[in-house]
Amino acid sequence: RLVNADMQARNQLAAKGFTFDDAVSGPASEARRVTTKAADYTIVAADHRTRFIAITGAVVFTLPAIAIGLKFWFLNAVDATMTVASAEGDNIITDHDLSADSIAFSTSSHKIGGQLAIECVYVNGTLKWIPTYLNAVPTNTATVVS
Repeated sequence: RLVNADMQARNQLAAKGFTFDDAVSGPASEARRVTTKAADYTIVAADHRTRFIAITGAVVFTLPAIAIGLKFWFLNAVDATMTVASAEGDNIITDHDLSADSIAFSTSSHKIGGQLAIECVYVNGTLKWIPTYLNAVPTNTATVVS
């Protein structure tokens, strides 16, 4: 047992080859499970390192309370808008915005296959959600809500 090990510490240890005997184990850079969603979903911290796939209609994924080291992946597998939103708002750094509320794949030619990873890190002493776009879609094709 590691006392006071937050997700960031666990990610760093896992990246160095440590194996945990609880539910949060495996390489820090990979999703540990995949789940599909056909309706809006509020993510919880226990979903750390889950890949979410939107499969029916417009889906809004609401991130959990911001906490260091949390990481999630998202894939839009339907021709509808997929949105990743912050529970608190104003803490997603994205193209031209240091305090966005959400990111939406809403441009008609960029809905299907739109995907990103998002991770919580400290930026200049403040916790922020940092998205990484995982396909050829540049950040300016996603709609950012401030």
